[in-house]
Amino acid sequence: MSRPPQTATKAAAFLSNALKAGLLPTSLTDLAVRAGVSYATMWKAVRALKKAGKLHGSYRVWSKKPAPAVQRGPEPSPAKRLEERLTRDILSGAAVLNGRLISIKELIARYGTSARTLRRILERIRLEGFVFPHGRHYHILPSDRRQRLKVILIACSDSPDDFVLQELELDFLRIFEAACADAELSLDVAVLRQRGMEIVYANAVYGHMIDPFVKSAADGYLYLLHAPKSYQETTMRALLATGKPVAVLDQAGVFPVADKRYDHPRLRIFTASGREQPGKSLARYLLTKGHRHCAFISPFHGDAWSRNRCDGLKRVFALAGGECSLSEFTHSKSLKAGDLEIEGATLVRGKRLQAKFAKWQRSTPANAHWDTDRIKIAGLRFLFMQIGTRQALYELLDQAVKDRRITAWVLPSDFAARMALQYCREKSIAVPGKIAITAFCDSPDASTHRITSYNFNFNAVASSIINFLAHPSGVFWSRRRVVEIEGKVVERETG
Repeated sequence: MSRPPQTATKAAAFLSNALKAGLLPTSLTDLAVRAGVSYATMWKAVRALKKAGKLHGSYRVWSKKPAPAVQRGPEPSPAKRLEERLTRDILSGAAVLNGRLISIKELIARYGTSARTLRRILERIRLEGFVFPHGRHYHILPSDRRQRLKVILIACSDSPDDFVLQELELDFLRIFEAACADAELSLDVAVLRQRGMEIVYANAVYGHMIDPFVKSAADGYLYLLHAPKSYQETTMRALLATGKPVAVLDQAGVFPVADKRYDHPRLRIFTASGREQPGKSLARYLLTKGHRHCAFISPFHGDAWSRNRCDGLKRVFALAGGECSLSEFTHSKSLKAGDLEIEGATLVRGKRLQAKFAKWQRSTPANAHWDTDRIKIAGLRFLFMQIGTRQALYELLDQAVKDRRITAWVLPSDFAARMALQYCREKSIAVPGKIAITAFCDSPDASTHRITSYNFNFNAVASSIINFLAHPSGVFWSRRRVVEIEGKVVERETG
């Protein structure tokens, strides 16, 4: 029986996907097996990419054209590895206490090195702009900026009257407040609201209108993007016009990174939850656990963050070869859209209902005199987020459970994973015996229901943002425009 002819197109497509995902095996035979082509065909495809300058040596990925005759460098020395580890711990706040590095004695005990080596490493880290010597200690902020640096956090509220953020954003806000307190920074919160065609900013405590962009208002800004509507070009232009450092935390995956207007020396985009990295990390975890056929199930696929997490999963599973697959069970529209709630509230108005409600209010205490529209919106929000999400998710789970090959479900959030866990109880599906359930966010829901979930490492995000706002001209920041902080999978009983 003759072997069917192999085409270079298949091998080239496989390598192209591998380059985008940033993952490549080092064995040419392994590449050929995963792509389903012959060794000779894969060798030709790899050789073509080497000539184009996209691969070299042992198939490392180059984002820019490499210099000629570049060879694979030696393994980093123990001192270099220690320097990278200490740098990560400084950025994440793991080696920082009350705005300064822990003592030399504690550092030596923690990292198991000599005082001489440690001081040499600290000097290199100082030159990178991460720490600043002051007496016998190293601080994470320059001495002339401590105790007077003021940061304004700008966030878009979901409510026209109150400062309301979703649970994930509130988690980050609490962590960022604690990090600012440790670094002795002053933090204010400005609420962004849209009134008709006008954008206004209010104080989060008192609610009065403010102008956060005057020169004396702040030394740095953090723009929190947690939903598509929270990104406003008018706000971005005003932030850049201040001339102060601006950090954007894009949790919704909506910031136009490719827009050259925002290639600004005092602007850095931080991402922990809105891009593809969480999906890639969770996919690697599932593959190491032996799950070859998985499903991504999302009733929120109208949101960019859901699609981005799915794309990260797909990239890694595509690299794993033909024996692995990721099935998608999604709704193209998100059930979280607040516009649907407000529209629904306007449609359920009626004279008879309003009159009965007014009569009831006249016989009740003053604290029960709520606005009827608010009650309707709150009720519809509950319907959309609880009953509506549950119904939509159960329809998707009914489809997913029919595929007997699938051994793991990936949900877009712990909120959805909790409902999937309830579905399995109702259907007598053993978790994790028959189906493993994993999700993103690592919220209190995940701890309560023992759901394996991806933690976005907001401590590291907060410390990195403060480091940039306090020292935007540092060498480290000059080499990075988009800073993606990698989190970790917290393994619990459902995974």
